Amino acid sequence: MRMQGKVAIITGGASGIGRAMTERFSKEGAKVAIADVNAEVGQKTAAEVQAETGNEVIFVQTDLTNEESVKNLMDTVAEKFGGIDVLCNNAGVCIGQNVSDITEKIVDLHLNVNVKGVLYGCKYVIPYMQKRGKGAIVNTASVVAITASPNQAPYTASKGAILSLTRQIAYDYAKDNIRVNAICPADTNTDMFKKWLASTENPEETLKFFLSRFPMGRIAEPEEQASVALFLASDDASFVTGQAIPVDGGYSIW
Repeated sequence: MRMQGKVAIITGGASGIGRAMTERFSKEGAKVAIADVNAEVGQKTAAEVQAETGNEVIFVQTDLTNEESVKNLMDTVAEKFGGIDVLCNNAGVCIGQNVSDITEKIVDLHLNVNVKGVLYGCKYVIPYMQKRGKGAIVNTASVVAITASPNQAPYTASKGAILSLTRQIAYDYAKDNIRVNAICPADTNTDMFKKWLASTENPEETLKFFLSRFPMGRIAEPEEQASVALFLASDDASFVTGQAIPVDGGYSIW
């Protein structure tokens, strides 16, 4: 019960890796707020996880590209639960484009969701953590922030920015006992990954190619990403800050 008595916000917490985080943090005793743009899925996930764990889970519809919406998220959760201990900046978008083909619309989408979402989240959660006298922020970057992936220029740029922000914010707020770290997931067995795989010309060959890149011979399960995020958010990582942890089955070894 490493989150007993703590309040955690998970952005993008309604599905995929975010849902796994919501489930794991709740099972470990946290009161969890799911922040997601999808109200239907967010409310459903909140109800299901609360019923499963017995710990309170709420949903706050949030547009991470809108500063006022993010501020409302933090204010709502702090008022509901009396404070905030943990923020997992997990929500993100990924649309494949190489540099020759990038469009302003796709570039702006990645920067607005993946980068501004982290900046706004940190901006409005840090004052509440300062009131607590401590806090933990876990940002979801990507293994491509430290390696590369074919035709992913806007995505890799945004995830690389998250690593820089993680180090900078960790440095600036270490004096306030606020720790900031990042996980760097590789391909993970989420509905998003499955839908993308099914859309490829030859899903079987595509999966074979992906698996060949992993020394462990498989992709990750969402729960494996959530477990590392939980560690970084917990007091077990009390002397860890400014770090990026690849959760990638050895992909970044190459």
